[in-house]
Amino acid sequence: MTSIIGGPGLPVILRALPKLVFGPFLVCFLPTVVARQLPPSVPTELFLDLPAPLRILLSCGVFVLARQAIARYSRYRDMRNFGPDVVEVPALEMKLPWNLDFIPIAIDGQLNDYSSLLWGRYAEKYGNTYNYGILGETQIMTTEPENIKAILSTDFGSFEKGHEFRDKMFSVLGKGVFNSDGEIWKFHRTMTRPYFSRDRISHFDLFGRHSDKAISKLLDRLSEPSQPPVDFQDIVARFTLDAATEFLFGKDIRSLDSPLPYPHAPPTDKSASFALAFGRAQEGLAIRLGLAVLWPLFELFHDRTREDMRVIEAYVKPILREKLEEKKKNGTITKKDDAEDGGDTLLDHLVQHTDGE
Repeated sequence: MTSIIGGPGLPVILRALPKLVFGPFLVCFLPTVVARQLPPSVPTELFLDLPAPLRILLSCGVFVLARQAIARYSRYRDMRNFGPDVVEVPALEMKLPWNLDFIPIAIDGQLNDYSSLLWGRYAEKYGNTYNYGILGETQIMTTEPENIKAILSTDFGSFEKGHEFRDKMFSVLGKGVFNSDGEIWKFHRTMTRPYFSRDRISHFDLFGRHSDKAISKLLDRLSEPSQPPVDFQDIVARFTLDAATEFLFGKDIRSLDSPLPYPHAPPTDKSASFALAFGRAQEGLAIRLGLAVLWPLFELFHDRTREDMRVIEAYVKPILREKLEEKKKNGTITKKDDAEDGGDTLLDHLVQHTDGE
């Protein structure tokens, strides 16, 4: 959630401040209150005579350990209630306490390597499902097909996103269907579901046209005398963006029309800038996920996705405003001639249900 005077991490910290302060404060000063109630024969000087900073540090340590002990007991109780077939997920074991050394490894893997390789290496060691918990938090990574099927389909209702995930994603995904739970999610889902019929997602002509263009760009590059390397992920990203924007908005951003990038070369036009901004925004979200509960501290006064979202919004907002103006002028969105074949877009469908951006 973006703050007017700071970054998205600031309101998260302010919202959590009472909970963060109350526990250590209670642990720090409760012994003083208790000591005054004890008879003089009971020694209390060992803790009370310590310097205040050391007392606060020890109190915070006790508070954190107590929270972890309570969390472990809660998990043990849940496992016992679910029956003997329930087993503990293997835990990632790093060198530093609370797996703190995993944070730079995860971020480096995201920025400088194929992001899935890191998780694949740990999956080879721990299995398809493991807990890479940072700072004592439970964080489960799974590549098990049956688990993914349950999360996305058969048991979807049991896996809400939660406020922590929504806070991390808000600057990019807002409050839409991909970043909401409960009644808000049901509202968005009910509004968009009719559009995604089997007939619409089977528009092979649209996807075929863009894939042909992508393959043509690839072959042209490979036919150059110097045979420079091709960033295949860049081609796939452009294909996805062009096909998706035409399918969803009725406006192809034509990122495949611009020349493919050479190694270490800057983008050559605005459509390439859009594709890069879209990729960087996703990288920013991945960094927040990698930082786990620490991410707000790194974005107290800046938003790592803000500049990229400005580039994206510069493309999307004019399209949206054009549709809203059309509705305001005509009272509805004029369907295309081939609307019965799915010619109207998701944006057309959504604008029928709203008057604002």
